[in-house]
Amino acid sequence: MHGIYTMMNNLVDKAKKGDEFVFFSADVPEKNEEIGKFFAKFDLKRHEKGIITKLISPDKKDHREIFASRPYVVAKYVDFPVPANSIACGNMLAMISWEEKPVAVLINSKQIAQKQKIFFDAMWKIAKK
Repeated sequence: MHGIYTMMNNLVDKAKKGDEFVFFSADVPEKNEEIGKFFAKFDLKRHEKGIITKLISPDKKDHREIFASRPYVVAKYVDFPVPANSIACGNMLAMISWEEKPVAVLINSKQIAQKQKIFFDAMWKIAKK
């Protein structure tokens, strides 16, 4: 978990005011609450820095409950699976797997991050509040 924590700090530290931090939520039923608490630690830090945080999540009761308690995250929901726990911010794309042993990959590429952002924006248009 320490490596994922460091990666998240890196994403936020390199972001600029007005940048969007967009992500697809994880969906590991036995860990959703734990994952939500982990990411909530970064909500205030992003907000104070002026980073806009948007989320797309599967439309499930536990997801709605988790994100309802996070005022600095604008959430929308879809009725189909999403690419679990991928995050785009600035020129970086992070992918995290929360299965047995959490593991993450951080890609620093403007081109790849932009492609993920284009995909996110298309999904955002059809997602519901």
